[in-house]
Amino acid sequence: MEYMPVIAAAIAALGAVVTAATFWMNRGKAEQKASEAATAAAVACGKADLVAAHLADYKALVAREYVSIAAIDKMEQRIVTEVHRASDEHRAASSEINKRFDELARTLIEALASAAASTPPAKRRSAA
Repeated sequence: MEYMPVIAAAIAALGAVVTAATFWMNRGKAEQKASEAATAAAVACGKADLVAAHLADYKALVAREYVSIAAIDKMEQRIVTEVHRASDEHRAASSEINKRFDELARTLIEALASAAASTPPAKRRSAA
């Protein structure tokens, strides 16, 4: 009976040692898995960079071989034509707006002149 506390302490110490050993073994496994994941990620990034480089080369090849200079010139001409057409439409619309403002100003001036001419002189002085 007098050895029971010693045995309990020995079992507790052994349990602590086993727990510590298990912790460090699990940590080692986790570090190994993390290292493997980092390696796999580096390989995947390398492959992605390689695919991106091949895609860029393919884009350049397609542009060089399948798009002719004549097609580019036609597209440029269509764009230039549309820009000129839009500019002409804008110019015409601005001209029409200017004409309408001129007509409105003339009408307003005529209405004010007519109102001033129809008002008796005495009322014009008192209004002023």
